Amino acid sequence: MDITRKTSLERELEIAKLKLNEWVKTLDAKGLETAAHRRDAVWRSLNAKCRQLKGRLRAVAGIEANDAEVARLKAEKLAAAAESVKAPKPEKAEKAGKAKAKAPKKAKT
Repeated sequence: MDITRKTSLERELEIAKLKLNEWVKTLDAKGLETAAHRRDAVWRSLNAKCRQLKGRLRAVAGIEANDAEVARLKAEKLAAAAESVKAPKPEKAEKAGKAKAKAPKKAKT
């Protein structure tokens, strides 16, 4: 995944948290308790935005983990292929020995 996507989501989350904290300070200045924040429409909207951004960051982290796993598996596959090319296969040597051991067929006249 593109690194700029992750950084932009992190930046957006910081901004959303700042807005939420500012609104909480405003609600506290009005004298509302923390339990009453849930009834405030603006607080719910800002809190939902924070939750959405956190979910997107979790998705990006999952994609990055998947990409790392795919890259690791691809490297292992290439290493195994390179190793198998270097070592001659014993099956070919056995087949060549069997071909020599067979008697030649008689030609029809």
